Amino acid sequence: MRSGRLPWFLSGDPDLLQLLDDQMTETVVGMRAFARWSASGSDADAQAVRDAEHAADRARRTLAEGLQKVLVPPLEPEELYTMSERLDAVINRAKSVVRDSQAVGWKPDAAATAMAGALLEGTEHLADAVGCIRSDAARSSRCADEATHCARTVEKAHRAAMVALKDAHIDDALTLITTYEAYRGYLAIGEAVDHVAHRIWYSVLRAT
Repeated sequence: MRSGRLPWFLSGDPDLLQLLDDQMTETVVGMRAFARWSASGSDADAQAVRDAEHAADRARRTLAEGLQKVLVPPLEPEELYTMSERLDAVINRAKSVVRDSQAVGWKPDAAATAMAGALLEGTEHLADAVGCIRSDAARSSRCADEATHCARTVEKAHRAAMVALKDAHIDDALTLITTYEAYRGYLAIGEAVDHVAHRIWYSVLRAT
């Protein structure tokens, strides 16, 4: 709590930023599993992504319930809800990539591994931003900027992967289509990371 300001919570109220951090923690767990799956393609790592997505959903529901109970939230309820909703999209899209890839038998390649690494790094920056949003607004904004930088790295890697895919002259249409769709999925996760980062930055700006 900053000196000279009233407490943002009443005794017994849920700590909303902690609940958001809980959702963030589960999302990071899921993205670590996603990065492993993007390197291994293993069923165990795929299941770990699904498990983390379910845990993140539970954490998001707990936060939504908490928003109904706290009279004076640390940020505007809309800001917390929107951050939570956008964060949910990150792990949901990762799960979708895994699910769709397994459905068509697509295995991650080197390009997928590289994009997943940048996505994990970006998600970890989001976690840092959420972790200090209450105590250090300037650092929170910097961490959000780093997450956006990682999302841009994914965009560049995606473009390079698409060029390589075109130059590979793959004759198998199914392989070409499934690889294209998988790459698009990685790009969509990067966009979701960027959306969270922008909302954190905006929420910090409004709160200061």
